[in-house]
Amino acid sequence: MSIRDSQFSITGKPTFNNVNGDQVNHTTITHIHGDGTKVTECTIFGQFENVKRAHVIGMKELGSVDLSEWDWHWQNGELVRLQCKSARKTISTVQVHPDQQSKFTAITYEGEDAQEAWENDFKQFSRASRTGLFKLFGINRSEIPMLIFHHELVPAAHFYTHSFWMGLYMEYLRLNKGCKDRYLWMDTRRGILCSGHAGPDVRFPGFPANESVIQALPSTLDMLEEGTSFAFFSKFGSNVDHDVLESAWQFREQTYLDDLFPKTTEDHQHKDNNCSQLTTDHPYLERLWRNPPHHLPIDIIGGLRFDTVYSPSLEPVTGWPPEAPGLWRGWNVDGLVEETRVDGGLTRFKLVGQGEEVRLEAVFDWERFGKGWLSQSSRVFDFLKVTGHQESLSMIDPPWLELQSESTRPAFFDLRDAVKETRPIYFFLYPPPLTISELISWMGGHTHFWSFDEDGRSRIPKEEWEHWDIPILTPSVYAGSEGLLSWPSHTYTALRKWQIARGFNPRTADWAKHMGYPEFEIIKKQPGVFLVITATQDEH
Repeated sequence: MSIRDSQFSITGKPTFNNVNGDQVNHTTITHIHGDGTKVTECTIFGQFENVKRAHVIGMKELGSVDLSEWDWHWQNGELVRLQCKSARKTISTVQVHPDQQSKFTAITYEGEDAQEAWENDFKQFSRASRTGLFKLFGINRSEIPMLIFHHELVPAAHFYTHSFWMGLYMEYLRLNKGCKDRYLWMDTRRGILCSGHAGPDVRFPGFPANESVIQALPSTLDMLEEGTSFAFFSKFGSNVDHDVLESAWQFREQTYLDDLFPKTTEDHQHKDNNCSQLTTDHPYLERLWRNPPHHLPIDIIGGLRFDTVYSPSLEPVTGWPPEAPGLWRGWNVDGLVEETRVDGGLTRFKLVGQGEEVRLEAVFDWERFGKGWLSQSSRVFDFLKVTGHQESLSMIDPPWLELQSESTRPAFFDLRDAVKETRPIYFFLYPPPLTISELISWMGGHTHFWSFDEDGRSRIPKEEWEHWDIPILTPSVYAGSEGLLSWPSHTYTALRKWQIARGFNPRTADWAKHMGYPEFEIIKKQPGVFLVITATQDEH
């Protein structure tokens, strides 16, 4: 055995074993005291560069994220929000002295709970080993701690353009990475998209995606280009048909009558418009306007239908075919049984029992109507020769309606006062509203009647309801309206392009039928008169 250039300082009761054979030992210095060996402590912090704050040169701030947490407590009979954690992190592109060539991404933590937030993120990213995650370079453990990551990293909120195919791709990428929207980043050095810290808020169109597409999805930056992502998704054909349509639906935007058609407000304002009578009398309609008029312009909007697409001048363009199944449906019916459609558009139910609570919700399937429109919009545009400003077409989302029973019994009601009826008591529901005027009538109480007859020939007078212990049903809004909805022009362009790629003629309703929607009725005033959408007044 040969030992070269070695120094030993041995005390206590060490042992030394001579092992035969040729060995080569490089220079080492080991100090052994007592019965044990003291080795310099090695922690996980030592695996990363310790960077002084003075060596961090800020180049560009990319945003901040509030990490505060809140609890709700009852206080003096009121629900009060109390802050239980306070922290904020700021994301920046930096350089680290003395390296003036490379760019890094720094996250700085501030606030009372900054150290805890820093430690939580450090635990996560100090163990990261996959290529699709942030790579930690250095740390700073001062009062304002930092994590510094390799390369210039750009959060999704800074490069997401809200274009159709990028939106579809980014939602798939989010599912591929198993993270939320704002956790996606661009690594400019490696040319990939990766997951990391929570960045500034961003939202992609959500939909239930196809698993085979998720598994095959590339993470390279060229997928952000429209041509590349479109070519990729086209290879999967019918597997992503529903995803494309769902993505288009998610691009909807709220628009307003006073922007599209100022006449709905200009003649109906009040000199003291701080308190709108419309908001008081018809709160379920106020989202149709940015600034609601004082009085409801019923002569202008009363006939607007919920199953029709309108031009900016409120002319009907196309609509749900009358022969197709209706778009209103009932959910969560309580206290009523044996639903039956009868003549006159009425729906008949049988009351479960006298004095029973009754509740019924009427829900308009605006999503089915909207997707039906989007799936054949190209056909309608071609037929009517629509030119430009396709984003000005809109549809109305009505509120979801509810009928809830109120007891007809007075405060000191004796059950013996009610007449027990052995005959069935039938509830007849009027057709749910399809126009704004009908909605106003419905909310005013024109919703139903009661009868002992299956055909509803004779009605039970309202003044007899207490006698028969029949509940009074009061209409209300179960879920509010999103108001007036439209889609950006690029959505229509993308859907047309997709139909062609799928082998469908965009001048027909073939793709819509393939997707399970009826062919819409195209509306025009006279033969030979076509709709031309022109710029709104604000654009002149």
